[in-house]
Amino acid sequence: MNDDSPGGAGALLELSGRFQPRRYVIGHSELEIRSVAASGRVTSLRFFGVMAVKLKSGYNSLTVTDADEQLRSEVLSFIGAAGRSSAGKVRVFALSRDSFVACLSLVVSEFANANDTDGELIYQSGRTGSSLD
Repeated sequence: MNDDSPGGAGALLELSGRFQPRRYVIGHSELEIRSVAASGRVTSLRFFGVMAVKLKSGYNSLTVTDADEQLRSEVLSFIGAAGRSSAGKVRVFALSRDSFVACLSLVVSEFANANDTDGELIYQSGRTGSSLD
């Protein structure tokens, strides 16, 4: 599934399992949240061009939606993008109603196990760059 829209209603993804932030690379502005099922299957959410986050240490399931206009406006103001031409490139994803990630894109993949490098693409939004330029 591919989605380039910066806003909208309804869930983009509803994922079951225990999800936890796994890795945040500041230099590349990349965040990964993942879940490992009892079978060993891994679901990975990778956010690129991360500009702001509000996360819990774990989620029993995860629903990903585009942020509503109020949250989007607050986050764009917080990161200094409100009113700038680059604001349209920023995606603000709401995670299970009480968390968010502001970024340029999101890629969700499933892997057979933690060592698998050829995952199945579940969802991709926008480009995977890390710059507003």
